[in-house]
Amino acid sequence: MGQIGHTLSLAGELGRKNRGLFLRLALVGATTLVLCVIALLYFDRRLVSMLSLRIIDKSTLVINNQLDGYFTPVERGLLIFQEQLELAELFADGMERDYFQTVKPILQHYPHVSGVAIANSEGSSRFIIRDGQNYLTRGVDARTDRWRGRWRRWQNGSVVESWNRAVDFDPKTRPWYRNVAEAPPGTLAWTDPYVFFTAQQPGISISSKWRDRSTGESYVTAFDITLDDISKLMATLRPSQQGIAMVVTDEVKVVGLPADQRYTRKEARDAAVLSPASELGLPAVADAFNEWDRRERTEELFRFASDGGQWWARMTPFEYAPQRRFWTTVLIPESDILAGAARNRNLTVAAIAGGGVLLAVVVLVSGVRAMRKEVSRIGRKLGQYRLQHKIGEGGNGAVYRASHALLRRPTAVKLMNAEFARSEQARARFEQEVQAVSSLTHPNTVEVYDYGQTPDGTLFYAMEYLTGLPLDILVQASGPLPAARVIHILRQVCGSLAEAHEQGLIHRDIKSANILLCERGGIHDVVKVVDFGLVKELKEVDSGLTQADTLLGTPLFMAPELIQAPDQASPQSDLYALAAVGYYLVTGYHVFEGGSAVEICAAHLQEPPVPPSQRVGHGVPADLEAILLACLAKLPGERPRDAKNMEERLASCADAEGWRAKDAREWWEQHRDQLPIDERRQIHTPISNTALLVDVSDRLKTPGTGTEY
Repeated sequence: MGQIGHTLSLAGELGRKNRGLFLRLALVGATTLVLCVIALLYFDRRLVSMLSLRIIDKSTLVINNQLDGYFTPVERGLLIFQEQLELAELFADGMERDYFQTVKPILQHYPHVSGVAIANSEGSSRFIIRDGQNYLTRGVDARTDRWRGRWRRWQNGSVVESWNRAVDFDPKTRPWYRNVAEAPPGTLAWTDPYVFFTAQQPGISISSKWRDRSTGESYVTAFDITLDDISKLMATLRPSQQGIAMVVTDEVKVVGLPADQRYTRKEARDAAVLSPASELGLPAVADAFNEWDRRERTEELFRFASDGGQWWARMTPFEYAPQRRFWTTVLIPESDILAGAARNRNLTVAAIAGGGVLLAVVVLVSGVRAMRKEVSRIGRKLGQYRLQHKIGEGGNGAVYRASHALLRRPTAVKLMNAEFARSEQARARFEQEVQAVSSLTHPNTVEVYDYGQTPDGTLFYAMEYLTGLPLDILVQASGPLPAARVIHILRQVCGSLAEAHEQGLIHRDIKSANILLCERGGIHDVVKVVDFGLVKELKEVDSGLTQADTLLGTPLFMAPELIQAPDQASPQSDLYALAAVGYYLVTGYHVFEGGSAVEICAAHLQEPPVPPSQRVGHGVPADLEAILLACLAKLPGERPRDAKNMEERLASCADAEGWRAKDAREWWEQHRDQLPIDERRQIHTPISNTALLVDVSDRLKTPGTGTEY
């Protein structure tokens, strides 16, 4: 206690001489208070909303996947079954057994198919349905007796009972027949849910018309699918302790009942299915659909009141056929989430408060110590990071290897040069880079840890320390790479760029020196994309940060549109540069090479690229070559639409899976000693040094012609 008192006394005395320390303490206190308030608001409403959405989305995904597996295989099964029927004489005398033997495997393979019907344009029909463990068949021959059905009960493949009975069943009036009566042969059509004529069970049918190859007669085949299995699925799903999951039609009639003791028996389920959801006797269900209608049937998460409590709900469409859909409905009461959220809220607030106190103590102690040190030593420390040595320098900043004061973790710290700190434009670009990179979280993008400002106003940020090899050094040391490895590398870069592009950011300086191959967590050939120093926001209005007559980037990898209009960068500009990197990796040559930056830029504007296979004189996979050349198109609109599309094309290449983790590990073990890797340094260029100044009004012109490129 005496030591603490002495420290506080010393802090008070020094505080009168240096108000900055107490300003930092005040900031810590204010920040702690603001964070506590944010935590209270977050846990009271926002977190509950997020957790509800997460639970509902997870339940919806499970239900929709089950429904997809419920309907899709049946469509394929009907087409296969139809091909078998085309080879049979369906309505010839004595063909009941052949028909039974043809249909029985379908019912055995698809448990939720309760019956199979076949009818022709004359009204003749054959039908088979389940009868417990046995089967019933009914045949009607419209040519002899249109209204009398021949019934057979089958057991173990033999007829155990048969009878004739009058029927008032005209297949041509049934939904499954009418749906395809006028459709071309081969058309699949689903009905809306209805009650089956023979089984008197709620269900849904899929049918298709086909034509007999020998007679030209048209037939319609249908599968009757019971809806009971959907209710059985719902009975196993309860999204939360009191949550409700169900499936309804557009008319809000139930096709999948929620878990409820009342529906344990099949008879009870059959009676309730296709009834209005409001008649289930569940207040939350009725209130949810009333609110849903009031919100014009939104597909977004919404909150509603029911029975004195608050609930969250979401109705998600599931299209089982064109223009036919169900609504997957999940409801969760807030009370199921609040109990756990309240505990988390209290723990979080306590942690924030404790962290604030601890941080205040750290600030106080470090401030007192800092004020007692020599000014020269202060210049070697930035916040919690102590600089060790410089590992690179660029146009407006330098990168140092540093060590975190508490974690002792190797870190790369980037800070602006002192002469640039006096330039507001340069400071603004530096700050733009920090904000852009810190918003990116893709594992193949360099990660930013921290951001701050030194006492003299110099901006800096800390990022992960990378020990690896830039691609340009890799090619220089080992030559062109195998196609499979090139695809492996480019796909990772596409992932990094896809995230950046989705957030409205363009790198603008993709090049081999800005792509590192690293070993992370025992995994080799992990790509890290660095140097977002030239990043541009797609939504950025001209802020003066990029001069209209300045080409920013590296000529060897620069897209034609960046040469013509530097302020018109787009995601396709990055894809052009990435293709230029891929070209270099697979050939060892740049797409265009010249004696000066102007010559190279002119080639990007005018000359078509030589296909990689012609450049190296040996085989380059045609699929990879086609992708690279497509991305190197002169017009952005002729390139892949985005990085995701480029990654998908690369993934479809024959060699996409040819470079395995084992191959990467063995390559690095074999070549590590021959590669110029210094484990003590972070090997990457921190920021591009290339900035070409040209007169945009008089862009590169062909000598003697005045023709613009």
